[in-house]
Amino acid sequence: MSTPVVFAAPESLDAITSGRVRPELHAAVERCDWVAVDLGATRFMDMTGLGLLVGTLRRARAHDCRLTVICDRELILRMFRLTGMDRVLDVRPSLPACTRCERPVLGTPVTSPGDQAGRLYCTKECRDTDAEAAQEQWYPSGVAT
Repeated sequence: MSTPVVFAAPESLDAITSGRVRPELHAAVERCDWVAVDLGATRFMDMTGLGLLVGTLRRARAHDCRLTVICDRELILRMFRLTGMDRVLDVRPSLPACTRCERPVLGTPVTSPGDQAGRLYCTKECRDTDAEAAQEQWYPSGVAT
């Protein structure tokens, strides 16, 4: 899976701002395979803003694009729960980052055998590369072990 394009939503996602945001957001889901809508700065969202997200989800599905909503604001999360959209939208409080390359990790993260202090990897390749680097740190090339 590729790295998401992060779309930073405005402070207010309502009837006034949705018309300006819609073309940009729809263009993003039409040309990318994964878009994360970051509601971190959004302090207010009305039903028009919610409708924008649902319409964007429909468009994303039509274009084989994954849509993730990043939100940890309780007021907006409550709106998602009350409308049932928390079961429709992929809503997450944040995107955890890969320990090695810092790309966002979604789905089931790859961990190291023995789970090295909570390290998360986006792919097995990142995990294996990180393990090789750690081994090289302790046993540099050319040194007999």
